[in-house]
Amino acid sequence: MRADQEIGPLLNSSDPDLSAFAARGGKLILFQGWADAAITPFGTIQYYRDIQRKMGDKGAQQFVRLFMAPGMMHCSGGPGPNNFDAVAAVDQWRQNKEAPESLLAAKYADSAAAALTGAPQGEPLVTRPLCAYPRVAHWTGKGSSDKAENYVCLAAHHIGDYCIRSFLGGCLDRVDAYLRILRLLVG
Repeated sequence: MRADQEIGPLLNSSDPDLSAFAARGGKLILFQGWADAAITPFGTIQYYRDIQRKMGDKGAQQFVRLFMAPGMMHCSGGPGPNNFDAVAAVDQWRQNKEAPESLLAAKYADSAAAALTGAPQGEPLVTRPLCAYPRVAHWTGKGSSDKAENYVCLAAHHIGDYCIRSFLGGCLDRVDAYLRILRLLVG
């Protein structure tokens, strides 16, 4: 409690009033890994919603986007696709005046080296779009569930669907595929 009172105002980033930042033309990409054990993903979603409430939904859409990464731990690593270039996305947003609706994420065999050097080695094992919240990547049912081009960003039907699809990623897509095959076989 005392530490929060003394250094909290310097370190905490919980104020949703980003009007000065937005007025200067700032663009913000928030991202969070669903497998982050250090900071709860739900806190980041709540902060994003707080920004929307404070700035208005349309106002917030002009300068901030949230991307949730399935299987990503704290900032990188984990079993999911966790290598993506948010800085390039902000740069493109500023230059082209068009907000990103998805980011291409990849999972490499040596994720630790990629995270430390910023230069992944070899071909990615998995690629997946990270969709701007509250949309979530849905596998089309065609092609490999390990390839981003076989996904579309769609609105989640409800928060449970959003959490499950984002968190489990390709695992749920494979279950969907097996169920479709089973339905065809059984009739």
